[in-house]
Amino acid sequence: GVEGRLPDAGIDPVKNVQGALQHFSQAVQRDPENHFNYVQLRHALFLDDRRADFVDISLAMLDKFPAQTATSDFYFNTAQGLYGQQRRREALEMVAASMGLPRDDRAPAMFSSNLKEEQARSWHLLGMCLEHEGRVEEAATAYLTVQRLDHTEHKYGLYLVQALLRLGRVSEAVAAHDHLKGLPRGLPPPLSRPVAEFRVP
Repeated sequence: GVEGRLPDAGIDPVKNVQGALQHFSQAVQRDPENHFNYVQLRHALFLDDRRADFVDISLAMLDKFPAQTATSDFYFNTAQGLYGQQRRREALEMVAASMGLPRDDRAPAMFSSNLKEEQARSWHLLGMCLEHEGRVEEAATAYLTVQRLDHTEHKYGLYLVQALLRLGRVSEAVAAHDHLKGLPRGLPPPLSRPVAEFRVP
């Protein structure tokens, strides 16, 4: 099924990336209305690390198959791709939109994770996008949300510390850093700006 095994061609993107790229590129040309071919081609592009092509096909699929792509997984992975291509404003819009969408339980294993971890990754990407837009206070709130969801990842916590320092909130940055080191100081309180305002106009 969606995981990659193909009864008609017997091509599994995980086992034969180049074969899958060739087969599904042709299949998409031949039958442009077939959603399955796009899913397989996108999977193969991801596995082959063809990042610009991955973003292109993802955006094409959002346009062509809006109902099938309306999942948090699809939007998040597309947002991550856009961010990697320096398309930060589009990434911000995409990751913000992903947060209101349901998960895709049929997504290939390469994208799967537990819900809390997934939410933490989304908030982290949102924070990085906001920081690029110069919206540092909102970014700090996003990073703080990451810490509350998943405080085991030290690299995530350092983004919060740096954002608080950029805002001149040194004592809160010190407390957040102590929290990272496992010291009993708590996380700083949430910022005044409500999370609802992250939605991109």
